[in-house]
Amino acid sequence: MGGSDGHRGGGGFFSRRNKCLVVTLIFTIALLIFLINAGLFSNVATYTGELCQLDDIPLQKNFDTKKFSGNWFVSSTKGLENKLLATLMDFSDVKVNFVYKDENNYDIRSVGGKMYGWWCPVGEGHVRIKDNNSPQKMQIFFDTPTGKKFGTKDIWVVKTDYTSYTILYSCWDVTSDGKCEAKGAYIGVMQRNRDPLPQSILDEINTTVQKSCINADSLRVVRHEGYCKKEHVEIS
Repeated sequence: MGGSDGHRGGGGFFSRRNKCLVVTLIFTIALLIFLINAGLFSNVATYTGELCQLDDIPLQKNFDTKKFSGNWFVSSTKGLENKLLATLMDFSDVKVNFVYKDENNYDIRSVGGKMYGWWCPVGEGHVRIKDNNSPQKMQIFFDTPTGKKFGTKDIWVVKTDYTSYTILYSCWDVTSDGKCEAKGAYIGVMQRNRDPLPQSILDEINTTVQKSCINADSLRVVRHEGYCKKEHVEIS
């Protein structure tokens, strides 16, 4: 008799304890979705409150395609509106190599780490310049499943000193009057190495970002923790 009671007390998958755990999990997920939609995890406002006329976006003068080539480490990007989602989708250890082919073409290789380096996917693609009169305006395509889904996108070199930093801008959603929709504007800051930049250059970067109608305070820092060292060497 005692053995039978003990068997019932041990429970199984449908035990009262497991049912409580399932209900708690469902409630937690529902609460998390509610908080996300309510904007509880929202970042600093990403946009300056105005739409940029694309013709007014500042571009690097006298752009030198050969000097721009080589390795860059992504240091910050325009993050997602939602802080929690941005964290979940966040990449670290992002490195990009622009491999110079000729004055109008680069091959591009990149790597970024997910889940503390458990996954460091390498992507390969192509960058081309359509108009020699505007070499700062490039188009990029990654030959990966995700890259094929998004297709070819514009990337513009807004500012660079070639030796320490560069700022790239991309607009994915243009209005009928030639402006960039707020949520379709993207910006990324890259550095030649992972050393901290001097304040004077940081101020210059922030000023340039603001001129692109993006709030510089909202840029998301890309962490470099050394999880993808092997892949970094592979794409160099």
